Amino acid sequence: MIRLVIVNPCSGSRRGGKYAKTIKKVFNNLQNDYTIKNNDIFIEFTEYIGHATEIVLEYNIKYKNEDIVVYVVGGDGTISEVASAINSKSNISLVVVPKGTGNDFSRAVNSYKSIRRIIKESISNDIEKVDAILVKNRVAVNMINTGLDAAIGDNLKYFRKIPLISGNIKYKLSILYTIFSPRIYKMKIRIDDKIMKGKYTLVAIGNNKYCGGGIKMLPKADIQDGYLDICIVKNTTLIQKLIYLPKLVKGEHEDIKVVDIFKGKKITISSSKKLPVSIDGEIVYTKGFIAKISEKTLSIIKTLDK
Repeated sequence: MIRLVIVNPCSGSRRGGKYAKTIKKVFNNLQNDYTIKNNDIFIEFTEYIGHATEIVLEYNIKYKNEDIVVYVVGGDGTISEVASAINSKSNISLVVVPKGTGNDFSRAVNSYKSIRRIIKESISNDIEKVDAILVKNRVAVNMINTGLDAAIGDNLKYFRKIPLISGNIKYKLSILYTIFSPRIYKMKIRIDDKIMKGKYTLVAIGNNKYCGGGIKMLPKADIQDGYLDICIVKNTTLIQKLIYLPKLVKGEHEDIKVVDIFKGKKITISSSKKLPVSIDGEIVYTKGFIAKISEKTLSIIKTLDK
């Protein structure tokens, strides 16, 4: 078996190198006490956006007859890059080591933050199949946001380098920074055969509950149910935003009159103007996109507390 560790050097306030040393030590200890045998362990650092995808594809070609476990040390964006390389491949599985800003996908597959505990649990746990999201010629694992929520994600860049505060606090600071924007987003939304047109504050599409460092945007989402969950917030005033956002942050927004939540297999968003769109934290500007569920095509080794 090949164990490939992908490290985003910018993860954890640029502590990627430190994490790599810890991981190497953990694996050495496991080999010394014979917990794992006959394993080749490689550590690779990403250097640019998309590099994680390239690294995994290269290893899959080089070790095409081997089983490969990929440990991703980073956030949702790095996980998404790896997922784009391993989706629908039966010989490659993924272990999440949450060291990004938000670590939202990790909340569905991990109970632990300790590198040592995650690696030890991953050795004995079984591989499971979970859903993925196909969007813009790539795979997303967590959530796609457009409108105000994506603008909040984009403005997060102003707060990422603030030391000694959590990703959740940084996201809330970005909310306060962005909420006073008067921007209105006109969209056409199609969920399977249902079509809606209008002005919206935000649209969130995902197969996991959380975004923004623990905000429960899609309270009933499940990474293994074969559906995408969609939260649509109609056009709101500044006062409504200030009233409703605390409930949305807590995941208590399902009964708010300006909020609709649906499930679907295929969602199409279009607009006459470019919209900010966050795909697992990566911001793009586009006039539209299609998101489709890819049912149980992603191999994951969960490290949940049983």
